[in-house]
Amino acid sequence: MARDFFDELSDTITRTTKDLGKKAGQLYEAQKIRSKISSEEQMVQKLKADIGNVIFEKYKEGAEVEEALKGFCEEIEQHLDIIDGYKDAAAEMKGRKICPACGKSVDRSVSFCPYCGSVCPTPEPEKAEGDVVDTETAEPVEETEEKQAENEAGTEEEKVSTETEKSGQDFPVNKEAASMLSLTIAGGIFLLDYKIKEHIDSTRLQGSKEEVLGGRLLLRNCHNKDKILGKVKIGRENCQELAAAGMGCVAGEYWHQLLHGGNKLSRVGLAMILGGGMSNYTDRRNKGYVTDYVSLNVKNKEIRKIVFNLSDVCIAAGTILWAAGNLFSYRKK
Repeated sequence: MARDFFDELSDTITRTTKDLGKKAGQLYEAQKIRSKISSEEQMVQKLKADIGNVIFEKYKEGAEVEEALKGFCEEIEQHLDIIDGYKDAAAEMKGRKICPACGKSVDRSVSFCPYCGSVCPTPEPEKAEGDVVDTETAEPVEETEEKQAENEAGTEEEKVSTETEKSGQDFPVNKEAASMLSLTIAGGIFLLDYKIKEHIDSTRLQGSKEEVLGGRLLLRNCHNKDKILGKVKIGRENCQELAAAGMGCVAGEYWHQLLHGGNKLSRVGLAMILGGGMSNYTDRRNKGYVTDYVSLNVKNKEIRKIVFNLSDVCIAAGTILWAAGNLFSYRKK
């Protein structure tokens, strides 16, 4: 009887794998098309921006532009003047000034820009009509080491931001590829365990036991309605709420890692947890119980009472992979 079960299980797994492979292939091709569309749309937006830059540069050089475009160019100049004013104000607060030639922030005491060599005059402090300037407090404030560190950190952030913008066109493709892999893993676990549970429920009586794999495992059919690991009873509604909360936390962690470039090993682990968790959660929502079908045939009765399924194994393994990936990333930093 055990041999018949494994033969039927093998056929079920084979059919499920073929169906999953076909669906995954279709999803992958569709995802590739969407990625290409997104890439082309980004290129169109970039070309439009380039056209605007060419027109604005001609306007700055004094070339004639269409009246409709001239208004846009004038508005851009107004915003650029406002930006320059903000930069000057921010630099003055730190005892610095902005080079009019290259736009770099330099020390207020220098007469020439250390970056481009251009003359760098010190602007007179603006005085509103009727205001009295206190000569003792109007002196430049010396920059502390902490402020210098903040300036350097700001420069590094600008570099990182620039590099991110340059490589931004490749990020959606990488994100979609990672999403596709995770979807395949989670979907595969979900469908495979669904088929196994369906086979167990249709071929074995509830509460039945049978030794398999040389007596190492017990093949069973247990309907887990309100217990964790078949032992801790917490109630049916609490089981559903706990499963839903767990799924929400895992999905949030996966999305966070996907957006912020998390460790690949961690994302694989989270995909396994999602696949197994969704399978069990779907059972609880649709049937009111989870079908568990395997337990260890050991002498310890307490361990032998623990009945689990493929989803439980994937959740446990995924948790280990997620923790290992995070630990690896932490040590690497």
